[in-house]
Amino acid sequence: MVKHSTECNIKCDHCPSMFKHKDFLRNHMKRMHQGLTSNDVNNDTNLNQSSAVKKTLKERDTTLEDQCSVQNETLNEEISVENKTLNEEISVENETLNEEISVENETLNEEIRVENETLNEKLELKMRR
Repeated sequence: MVKHSTECNIKCDHCPSMFKHKDFLRNHMKRMHQGLTSNDVNNDTNLNQSSAVKKTLKERDTTLEDQCSVQNETLNEEISVENKTLNEEISVENETLNEEISVENETLNEEIRVENETLNEKLELKMRR
């Protein structure tokens, strides 16, 4: 047989009052402390809300992690394609520049050869005099 307890073990956070039931404390808080809340009154509710919030946050975090993972994979693929494209463009540009340098070198070498011939001819003429 269960007997009702006469023990007042729920304390008001704002005054020395003690209560047997949380509802009594809740009413006291409304009447005496203009609607302030008590930790004792809110503990069970807060614990339930806290667990629900934690679960929701964990689900949200997992969802965000999954979304980030997918976005990272997508971005990495895009970066890889972009890098490949840029590398191909650089390779083509390098080939073009190398060809231009080669042509320029040939032109300069020809100019130097002609200049050398001219100088040699002048030198020979001077030596003959």
